[in-house]
Amino acid sequence: TVPRTEPNYRRCRPSKYLLALETRGKIGIPTLDHILATHLNPSAALRADNFEAFFEARRQALMNLIGEAMGLTPGPATSICEAFLL
Repeated sequence: TVPRTEPNYRRCRPSKYLLALETRGKIGIPTLDHILATHLNPSAALRADNFEAFFEARRQALMNLIGEAMGLTPGPATSICEAFLL
């Protein structure tokens, strides 16, 4: 089972938190990466503590998902936003 979020992990870097989940929860890297991917969380950016890359990759993934639900062709998030606003 995955350990509960503990208060002492709330302020640590994502890479440190992921390592703690893997270690304490005995979860392999591929398994945790798969879990993160099912929530459209880019594990590479989290492991690199790169918030900007994480935010942009997740924004793009979410916009593509929204665009697909609306019947739009996946593409840059700005074009989906523009299509939605028209």
